[in-house]
Amino acid sequence: MPRFHHSLPDVYPRKPKTIFIIRDPRDCLYSSWRRTLSGKILTAEGFCKFIDSKHQLSSLSVQKYLLNYLNFWRSALETRSAENYLIIRFEDFKPDPVRVFNRVVKFLDINVSQVEIENACLKSSFQQSKKAEQSLDSAFRDPCAVNRAGIAYEYQQTFEKRMHDAIDKGFTPYLDWLAYKHLLS
Repeated sequence: MPRFHHSLPDVYPRKPKTIFIIRDPRDCLYSSWRRTLSGKILTAEGFCKFIDSKHQLSSLSVQKYLLNYLNFWRSALETRSAENYLIIRFEDFKPDPVRVFNRVVKFLDINVSQVEIENACLKSSFQQSKKAEQSLDSAFRDPCAVNRAGIAYEYQQTFEKRMHDAIDKGFTPYLDWLAYKHLLS
């Protein structure tokens, strides 16, 4: 199942502070495609078809669904003052989870020691999550690996030109908003 969202802004009651965790939209699309087709032959043509295919939770295409998701969140966050939300990018978290977790703790005004932060990061690492997923009884395990690769900017290593070109140019303002590099073509 494409995991473009775990919730939309208005699904839960509004809280005083919001942490929005995001991944580069191109990696979201790529990772979703890889999870959906796990075990099958992957081609650039297949990726292009996948992102324009109907999303399983909507009448929109996969990439239009992700665009709407980003639009909902950006619109919701723009109604809040900047001190009441924090955007965490997966690509910043991946190389230095302790630094990012320190930002979260400070934002939430939680008093914890550096050792507690470091232990929390170790216990929630990709490797630990992958191990926990693999230890699940098969009746509870998602048929598609939830923790597939855990690689930041994976699309940069794998996209061919036509894969870049297939990404909707409507992502550009969201890439700017989230401080990601522009679409390559």
